[in-house]
Amino acid sequence: MDSHHLQKHRRAEGTPRKRRIPLFAMLLAAVSVVLQVSPASAHSELSSSNPADGARLAAVPADLVLTFNQNISPQYANVVLTPANGSPVELRAKVDGPRVSAARPTVAAQAASTRWTLAYRVVSADGHPIAGKIGFTVRAPAATATPEITPPSETSPGMSPSSFAEPQSPTSGPSDESSSGGVGMMVAIAVVAAAILGIPVLLLRRRGVRR
Repeated sequence: MDSHHLQKHRRAEGTPRKRRIPLFAMLLAAVSVVLQVSPASAHSELSSSNPADGARLAAVPADLVLTFNQNISPQYANVVLTPANGSPVELRAKVDGPRVSAARPTVAAQAASTRWTLAYRVVSADGHPIAGKIGFTVRAPAATATPEITPPSETSPGMSPSSFAEPQSPTSGPSDESSSGGVGMMVAIAVVAAAILGIPVLLLRRRGVRR
């Protein structure tokens, strides 16, 4: 093999190696760009909430909490609570990293059964705006009737109304006995008088018979 063919053969073997180096460098650069861009372009969204969307509760929670998958900017956190057929109430939001919380307003604590909507509009730390809403229903327990308290009666315990019946007429006392005794005495005198007067009459009748 002459020198011309040897140089040509070496040139052919070295060409693929030179081509592989730029291709690998381009691939590495593309991967690094993707790794740098993906965190910034990740979608910011709501991860969980209290109450949950569609929840049925006995009362509005004392603390309304929204948790996102990224930190939230404290300067741009707006939360509004609205009852069905009612006016919206803007809440004072407190931001702690990805957690946004707000205290229950007084109107929600005193409201009866109704449906509520919790709307939010926040901005993540990387500047991505997040807006949405959750709905939940409050069904307050039915009010139980308050038992009526019967006032105590004026009568003493254990005493029936018959205890307060009109007193019976008093029994005959010594005066009645003396009066009945006087009547008997008069009857006895009348009998004796009749007997005394009847004896002469009887004697006169007997004498007349004998004649």
